[in-house]
Amino acid sequence: MDVRKSEIQPGEPLPLTDSVYRHGVNTMVEKEDRYTPTIYFFDLSQTDKNTGYSLSVDWDKKTTPEESIIRIGCSYKTKPDFEFKNYKNRVIYALEIAFIDSLDWISKIEYSPTIHTKEILGHPNNKAHSLVFYDKAEYAQNRPALLTELRNHAKDKKIEFDMTKVEVFVEKCRKNKK
Repeated sequence: MDVRKSEIQPGEPLPLTDSVYRHGVNTMVEKEDRYTPTIYFFDLSQTDKNTGYSLSVDWDKKTTPEESIIRIGCSYKTKPDFEFKNYKNRVIYALEIAFIDSLDWISKIEYSPTIHTKEILGHPNNKAHSLVFYDKAEYAQNRPALLTELRNHAKDKKIEFDMTKVEVFVEKCRKNKK
């Protein structure tokens, strides 16, 4: 008998048939080709390295591109200055999970939603949040080549989104939190 779970649980791998969204600032795209992200679009920040060498992404089955950008606009910057992040300078790329999983230097891709039991100002819930874990040793040894693989895969996968819709929801979110 084939028994399948209806919902993937936190910590479980994402289905290979799905995609994830990676967003970043629009300065992280190639100047001569605005549809190609730079390799730094897929690089890890120091915080990412400190928390398991994992890249944050959004699972496409749990969000829309607009919702991903709305969450950015409703989030505070990293520094505790209570200033909201700029959401108007963002781009999104869709990456197939099967491709990411095929890379030897990726150890796993797992569902990792960020859900707060009580709403936290500047830190919206993200039911789509997932993590792509890089192999630490491979990353340290071959970082430019590895990031280039992801960049080349993403080259023609830029996702367009409705900024008008985003602005309406972000402004509503920001007004509610004043």
